[in-house]
Amino acid sequence: SRIIGGMESPNIFPWVVALKLDDVPKCGGALITSEWVLTASHCLLIHMDMILAYVYRFLIATSSEYCMYLVCSLHQGVQRPDIPDILRFTVILGAHNLYMIQDMRQVVQPLSRIVRHPQYLGTNNDIALLRLSQPVSYSVVIRPICLPPSSDETYTGHYGIIAGWGLTGNGSTQTPVLLSGTVQILDNALCNQLWNVIRVPIDNSQLCAGIGNAATCGGDSGGPLAVQEQQNGFYSVVGITSFGSPGGCGNKMFPDVSTRVTFYLNWIYLVLTDA
Repeated sequence: SRIIGGMESPNIFPWVVALKLDDVPKCGGALITSEWVLTASHCLLIHMDMILAYVYRFLIATSSEYCMYLVCSLHQGVQRPDIPDILRFTVILGAHNLYMIQDMRQVVQPLSRIVRHPQYLGTNNDIALLRLSQPVSYSVVIRPICLPPSSDETYTGHYGIIAGWGLTGNGSTQTPVLLSGTVQILDNALCNQLWNVIRVPIDNSQLCAGIGNAATCGGDSGGPLAVQEQQNGFYSVVGITSFGSPGGCGNKMFPDVSTRVTFYLNWIYLVLTDA
């Protein structure tokens, strides 16, 4: 999904990375170690897998249980290997303007491994880890973000930062420079009530943010929702941009939905320690 209502943020958030497919910006991500990036699983879908994912998402809200069962079966039948077209993806670190290739601070890295959540389907378990081809050296413009210190924190009511190179509005083009904005994290019960109007359930594995001066849009998917921890002042990635309003970006009737990182901490650490 670009940041609507965002402001230009040159290298303020050194953990934000861009994910390119065939050298075209596709999604965002968050650097969490010197060689691992956190992003959304749907950012790695290509061709028929992507089509079925969108059809599945649409039918959740509009169709019968039979049709949902049919599309779920089709989607699950698509082969989704651990390394989907890995050579077509690259990660850009330390970037502000994605098209300023003469910026020597930018680092372009291919991937050595892609790990999607084994139970990813449609909007569920929309999380993935990308391993860089080699560890990146930290600098002023390249630095990891912390994982949340506890799986129990909901961050309800907290304000967080979203950032990305996505669309700046409905019908617009993607921004070449990184934009960011502030949003407030909502109570899940309220978010579920709002999304249930179109029969899209929100559960504890997801997090909603919809009160603030900004919103995500196309191209911001996979990017981090970062909150500054009160205990130590460090930023933690608490959400991964997953999906937004079917009625257009920035629609306050349907808050943006992120994958809740605290829900997946055990899975993340399992992947990192098993590397």
